[in-house]
Amino acid sequence: MPTYAHPGVSLAYGTAGFRAKAELLDSTFFRMGALAVLRSRSRDGMAIGLMVTASHNAEPDNGIKLIDPDGGMLDVSWEVHATALANAPDDSALLGSIAAVAAEVGLEELPADELKARLAAAEGAAVEPMGAAAQVFIAMDTRPHSARLAKIAAEGVRFAGGECTDYGELTTPQLHHIVKYANGEAASGKWCGPKEWASEPGYYDMLTEAYTDLVPDDKEERCNSVVKGTPYMIPFERNELVSGAAGTPLAGGAARPRLD
Repeated sequence: MPTYAHPGVSLAYGTAGFRAKAELLDSTFFRMGALAVLRSRSRDGMAIGLMVTASHNAEPDNGIKLIDPDGGMLDVSWEVHATALANAPDDSALLGSIAAVAAEVGLEELPADELKARLAAAEGAAVEPMGAAAQVFIAMDTRPHSARLAKIAAEGVRFAGGECTDYGELTTPQLHHIVKYANGEAASGKWCGPKEWASEPGYYDMLTEAYTDLVPDDKEERCNSVVKGTPYMIPFERNELVSGAAGTPLAGGAARPRLD
């Protein structure tokens, strides 16, 4: 598989993950794929999310953020590991950083010779899973460079010996949701909700159930309901939200959201 040179720009992982001009991020995406494998192994093989998005940034930007097994943001203690891997100046330093992370979090070190061989393998060469089980879910927004960067992140997952599932275009909350429900009670406790919700349709099922539980049955009372935390009324019927899950427009003609 190809290696990706560090762009010569220092990057730091924060609340929004990494964000920069898309052309600077190839090496970072590859390395975050590898880091996601380490994070998954540190959590007994539970799924970790990788979201390819720069949210509200301008189109030339892109970014990547890791999602923890409970559907929350990456544990803050791992941000330093993300920054260290992203800023490794070359392949040798990258392998050293991976070994250092594994040692610090108590993981079995990946064989250095095997990792070097994987880095040297020709582009497109098949590589088998290696080491303890690790799952990574990848999704992306609709920026023109997101698909290419998501592919690079998947290469990083395979390089580190993990297994990758590509969910295509999703919003960021949808991937958080899928990761949470895929891992279930093991990550989120007994009140997590059904594993069947671990999908894009399941995301809409969850919203529909929450809406019907929240909003009164009486139509007049329902039209006067206000969701706590927002000044907007809830003017649409339950079946309109359900229709949105099936791909038809939501209330007021709004299409299903596709961007973060």
